[in-house]
Amino acid sequence: MDRNSSDTAATPKLGLRRWLRYSLSTLMIVVLVLSVPLGWHAMQRHQQRKDYLALIASASVTPHVTYGKTREIYLALQQETSFSFTETPLEKVASTLATQHKIPIYLDRRALEDVGIGSDVPITRSVKNQTLSAALREMLRDLELRHVVSDEVLLITTPEEVFSSTPYVEVYNVADLLRGGESADRLAKALSNLLPTTPEERDGRLVSPGYKIDAYHHLLLVRSTRLGHERLTEFLAMLRAGMNPRR
Repeated sequence: MDRNSSDTAATPKLGLRRWLRYSLSTLMIVVLVLSVPLGWHAMQRHQQRKDYLALIASASVTPHVTYGKTREIYLALQQETSFSFTETPLEKVASTLATQHKIPIYLDRRALEDVGIGSDVPITRSVKNQTLSAALREMLRDLELRHVVSDEVLLITTPEEVFSSTPYVEVYNVADLLRGGESADRLAKALSNLLPTTPEERDGRLVSPGYKIDAYHHLLLVRSTRLGHERLTEFLAMLRAGMNPRR
C-alpha cells in the first residue's frame, strides 16, 4: 500500500520533468530557427558595408553628402529669378544675383583672364520667371562661360576649368524618389543607362563628363567631375518636380 502511494506521488513529478525537458527542447529549436535568418541578414549588412567602404577607398577624395552652404546653392539654382541688366559689368551682375538669392557667387578671375575676358565685360540680358540655373546658362553662353558649384560657392568660370576638374565621389540621398522602401539599385541602373560612363568629345572638345554610379540602400554614390555633379543635381531636381507637380 505504501509503495503504491509512493509511485502515485512520483508520477506527477516525472510528468513535470518530461514537460520541462520538452519545452526546453522546443525553445532551443525556435531560437535556432530564428537565429539563422537574423544571422544571414547581419552578414548581408556587413558585406554591404564592406562593399561601400571599398567604393569609398577607390575614390579620388573622401565623398561627402550635399549639405550646408552647398545645399543652399543647389536649392537656389532651382528657384525662379527675374532680372534686367543693360551694359552691366559681369562683376556687378554676379554681386546683384548673389544678394538677390542670398548665395555666394564669385568670378574665376584667373581662368577668365586666360581667355581674355575681364570682370568688367558688359552684360545685357533680361530674364523673367526662369530658374536661376537656366538664366545663368543662357547669360553666360554668349561669353562661352559656365557656372558650377565648387567649394561652397557658385563659380563663374570657363568650360576648360569645369571639364578639367578631378573626378570625385558625391553621395546623393534619393529616398524621396524611391517607392515602398526599395533600394536605389533600379534608379542607379536607369541613370547608368542614360548617362555616359566615359567622357564624350565632339569636334575635339569635351562636351560631357563620365559617370560611375552605384547604389547603397537609399543612397546614390556617384563619381564624376564638378560639371557632372552639377548636371546630375539638376536632373534629380527635375525628377522630383515631375513626381511632385505643383497644383
